[in-house]
Amino acid sequence: VTTIENFWAGWDLSKADLFKTIDGIDKRLKGLKLGLPLIDRDTFNDMRRLQLYEVRSTLLVYEAGMDQLRKKFLVTGGSNGSSIQRAIGWDQYSGRDKEIVENILIPLHGRQKYENFCYSEANRGSGSNRPRKTSFKGVEYDCLMPWMRQVLELRHNYPDDREERVKWATRFMALLERHLDLAQLIDYVGRENLFYQVKISGFRTRDENGDTAEYRSSTVGTFNNKSRAGVFKDFVTDFNITSTEMNANYLSEGY
Repeated sequence: VTTIENFWAGWDLSKADLFKTIDGIDKRLKGLKLGLPLIDRDTFNDMRRLQLYEVRSTLLVYEAGMDQLRKKFLVTGGSNGSSIQRAIGWDQYSGRDKEIVENILIPLHGRQKYENFCYSEANRGSGSNRPRKTSFKGVEYDCLMPWMRQVLELRHNYPDDREERVKWATRFMALLERHLDLAQLIDYVGRENLFYQVKISGFRTRDENGDTAEYRSSTVGTFNNKSRAGVFKDFVTDFNITSTEMNANYLSEGY
């Protein structure tokens, strides 16, 4: 299982700021058309502030999902490249790089966002709206976002060692989760191949149930008990304790 988590934690959070955080999560999932909101805001209507808080989103991608991504991102073949291209880094993956960028990365990121970035880069410092061409491993691009280059780097450096492959999968999935439209990424991987949930914990001031256990949102995808997510996460899930109690990170702040 490949696990990607985002969390916001700190001493004190107003209800308005909590709802802004929820807005951001909802926006990333809008394309899934879930029907009902992932997070029930009514749960937090009676509170004034959330103290010693943590908001954590967890995306679990099962091995079947990672296998699917590897099949699509680690394809080889295509052109063998010219002698000059081979001299400057062209390898077995280069012939399909542009196809990966144009047919997967740009559509799942959002073409308009991509074009806005490229337009901004073209005008930065030069006053010209002509694209600044760039290249990677002998392949030339009109525009290539930095994170796309990182994805291609990982594509060209798939490790042989089993432990290194686990690290590779985490880095690869973290890039996709951070930069692609999350709703489209979930549908691309397949909801049967992943699980997504948000947990909110902390003391709710002015709320009769302020000291209750952490709130768990509705879920996207399928929770697969056969695909365990690590001994500590399994302990938290099986014994229904808060992740902050397990990880002792109540006082950490930021993302």
